[in-house]
Amino acid sequence: MALVVVMFSFGGTELIGITAGETEDPRRTIPRATNGIIWRILVFYIGALGVIMAVVPWNTIDGTTSPFVQIFDSVGVHAMPASSPTSCV
Repeated sequence: MALVVVMFSFGGTELIGITAGETEDPRRTIPRATNGIIWRILVFYIGALGVIMAVVPWNTIDGTTSPFVQIFDSVGVHAMPASSPTSCV
């Protein structure tokens, strides 16, 4: 399990190295790609945490269901039961 997490975490940095070898102007492309990764992390990870903290009250997070499932349940989207496994790992 830990190997999967490590491979997923470093996949983006590996792609930057591949891009450096294939691009015509690596001095311009690599900093732009690095900054793009930083913005994606801020938007997707920190933004998702911000949405969870804004929508789900602290006293309703009990750890038995995902906060994302709680958000979708609260707005009426019941695509998957909360007791079903939500990951394939």
